[in-house]
Amino acid sequence: MRCLPPLRLKLDYYGRHLRGVGRRLLDVGCGNGEFVARARDMGWDSHGVDPDPAAVAAGRSRGLQITHGTLADVSVPNDADAWDVITLSHSIEHVTQPKVVLSQVLNMLRPGGYVWMAWPNPQSMGRFYCGRYWESFDPPRHLCLYSRRSMQLLLSEAGYESIRFHRRGSHAGRIYRVSAEASQRAGSGSWRFLAPIRILLTLIADLIATIDPRWSEELVVTAFKPKA
Repeated sequence: MRCLPPLRLKLDYYGRHLRGVGRRLLDVGCGNGEFVARARDMGWDSHGVDPDPAAVAAGRSRGLQITHGTLADVSVPNDADAWDVITLSHSIEHVTQPKVVLSQVLNMLRPGGYVWMAWPNPQSMGRFYCGRYWESFDPPRHLCLYSRRSMQLLLSEAGYESIRFHRRGSHAGRIYRVSAEASQRAGSGSWRFLAPIRILLTLIADLIATIDPRWSEELVVTAFKPKA
């Protein structure tokens, strides 16, 4: 049975829009390797890299191929061993030089390979609904939240092509709930965070994210390295 669009899009995100099996994948900022393991189970030759030694140790204890460090610690492969896909899930907002990172990723991809990225959307419905309590601000860990337009420009300037933003589907509930809890801890009695209103707005946000990615809580993009 086919999934309803909000759930199907959520599952697409869960699998990071992977195409095919058996190719080489690198997950940047992989943590304990949750997605590295998921991609391996999907048939990929999956690897990860992360700066947290405890997370890397946890992933390696599960038999996962994880490098301790950053992209600079992952060797740039030759053409035969280049990466088919490099993913960055909520990693790009933590770096100080996004152009440098995107260029590094481009150099590590095989011709025709692609990068997949997800990060908080500063133009989301939740950003305006939750105001300063919006969970995805997360200072000081988040250094910069990129709009759709700014990221498209960064990717184009780095040399990527076929840049596509993906619809997100159902996903806003946890963000709205955590934002409401932050408001309560701060003593805010705003009507916006009353449970019935929050639940209704969550349903509206998920519907919007199913129709158009521009106002979803997360932006998700794939961008390809030119084949020639």
